[in-house]
Amino acid sequence: MNTTDKAMTIKEVAKFLNISNQMVYNLVNNGSLPAFKIGSASRIMYSDLVNYINNQKIEFNSARSHNDAQDNTLFNVQLLNLQKGNFSLKDVSFQLPIGKIMTILGPSGSGKTMLLRSIAGLEKITSGSVYMGDWSITDLSPANRKIGFVFEKYSLFPSMSARKNIDFPLKVRKQDSSIIKNETAQRVSELSIQKEYLNLLPELLPEGMKQLVSIAREKNHPTELLLLDEPMSQLDPQHHSRMRIFIQKIIRDMGKTTIMTFHGPEDALALSDYIGIMDKGELVQFGETWEVYHHPDSLLIMEMLSKLGLNRIELAVKNGRSEPYGIEADTPEGNYTMAFRPEDIRLLDKKEKREGIPVQILSSQLLDGRSRLALCKITGEDKELRLLIPLDTDQEFSILPLKPAFFQG
Repeated sequence: MNTTDKAMTIKEVAKFLNISNQMVYNLVNNGSLPAFKIGSASRIMYSDLVNYINNQKIEFNSARSHNDAQDNTLFNVQLLNLQKGNFSLKDVSFQLPIGKIMTILGPSGSGKTMLLRSIAGLEKITSGSVYMGDWSITDLSPANRKIGFVFEKYSLFPSMSARKNIDFPLKVRKQDSSIIKNETAQRVSELSIQKEYLNLLPELLPEGMKQLVSIAREKNHPTELLLLDEPMSQLDPQHHSRMRIFIQKIIRDMGKTTIMTFHGPEDALALSDYIGIMDKGELVQFGETWEVYHHPDSLLIMEMLSKLGLNRIELAVKNGRSEPYGIEADTPEGNYTMAFRPEDIRLLDKKEKREGIPVQILSSQLLDGRSRLALCKITGEDKELRLLIPLDTDQEFSILPLKPAFFQG
């Protein structure tokens, strides 16, 4: 042992590293910092502390080293693989322009949350790399990645008031009390958090307020990337659409690269610049949101992105038109599933001498003051369709799908 070596208390180490006692305990518990017991108290050797600091510097500087192969305008995930129990992420890759908003859409169990946790360093990947601009964060600890993570269940400290939860990142960094007060006041103002909620414990907060407090706390971290897992899943329908608009404004104002997960398409389409579709651990399509919406690679993806459901009709294509119905199809001849969304139709005028799909209404429900969602039957067939139609539509009419997609297999 080095003659200058000595055993240090948790409090001494915390002061030396300028962090809280609890953070030192966390380093000990996760094996990052070796410790031993003297009675019930933990002690850390000075030499082990120096080794820890040197390793952190090497790790951080290695990640910061310039990589000419990387574009510093992109957040880049390359061939990310993960195995956890029976579940795996498989070769997930995408490039997101820094400062843009991406949503990940997919059914439960598709890997959305696991992908976020892998990016944040909370799950150990088996292979692949993650770059923030031209420097790798792949091997950095979660604390060094400068990532804010708002979990689905918010993960607020239950014994701390809303104000203290927001303060926490600043207090951990030993900020001056005046800075903490000013920064927290700014977060409260930016997010329109009512002051009467600030002294309440999380269990007493409305769901929407829990969400805002979580975002405010993450904004007090020095983040380059913000991750939100199902940010509105806990909200009731009454507050959902209002919160969607508010969260979009917050994220746009922050100007940070943001990735969010959603289960349904409405939020994903409304909030994102780019969208990724997950299924069974794979990123099956990625691109600009409206490009993916209008040009889905599969019937499954088109269905995931359809708010009102999807109509499917089995038919054949010959000479550039469907048989039957005569609908134009820019595809080779063969058998297809034609798919179209309930809202993507045009009602044909009775005077129009063109073919379409004749239908009759079976039932309908009011959707808003101008339209209704109708369950219709194709005339002369057993096939049913869901169609968004004006309130004054006749019982029998014909439609022309405006943006049909044709899928084989």
